[in-house]
Amino acid sequence: MLKILLPTDFSDNSWNAIFTTIKLYAKISCKFYILHAYEPKQLNFLGKSSQQRLGIIYDSLSKYAEQELDNILSYLKKNHNNSNHSFETISKADLLNDGLTSIVIHKDIDLIAMCT
Repeated sequence: MLKILLPTDFSDNSWNAIFTTIKLYAKISCKFYILHAYEPKQLNFLGKSSQQRLGIIYDSLSKYAEQELDNILSYLKKNHNNSNHSFETISKADLLNDGLTSIVIHKDIDLIAMCT
């Protein structure tokens, strides 16, 4: 089984990468990992006096990512009926490159598909 990582920022380009990859590998047994990495460390500009606000923003990013990944998964389950394919979503509070590297190692990823 081919393991494919599909990073997403929930943009049209990300959707295009997902759809294109699914079509390209339609006849191959694949496990697709849909990853959204968000960068809470970049929010440190708020300073130490705003740690409470930082926590609220961090929680908001996490909830938003989970909600959007659930939407993608629901859409794919409803509209993509291919017994060769399975999907898993991953929400990661990390920089994109670090998140990609971690997932590639831990999930033994064969291919990363992205679109710009």
